[in-house]
Amino acid sequence: MIVKELDLSSAQVERIEDIFSSYKGKILILNSELDKKERELRKVVKDPNSTKEEVLKLSDEVGRTKGELRRLEVNMFLEIRDVLTPAQREKLQTIKARYR
Repeated sequence: MIVKELDLSSAQVERIEDIFSSYKGKILILNSELDKKERELRKVVKDPNSTKEEVLKLSDEVGRTKGELRRLEVNMFLEIRDVLTPAQREKLQTIKARYR
C-alpha cells in the first residue's frame, strides 16, 4: 500500500528491500541481546543479595544496547530515505502522521 501511495519505482523498491535485508539480521541480534539483558536486569533487581554495582552495570549494558539498536534503526531509515525523491519523502511524512 505504501509502495503504491509513494509511487515507488521497481528500482527503488529493490534498493529499499536490499537495505532492509542488510540491517535485518543485525537488528534481530540486537533485539535478542536487549531482551536477554533486560531479563537479566529484572532478575538482579529482584535479587535481595545483588549489589548496587551489579544492578548499575547491567543497567548500563541495557542502555548501551538500546543505543546501538536505535542508532542502527536510524541508519537504516536514513539509507532508505536517501532512495526517495524529495516529494516521496514529504509524502512519507504525511503517511507516518496518519498512522500515529
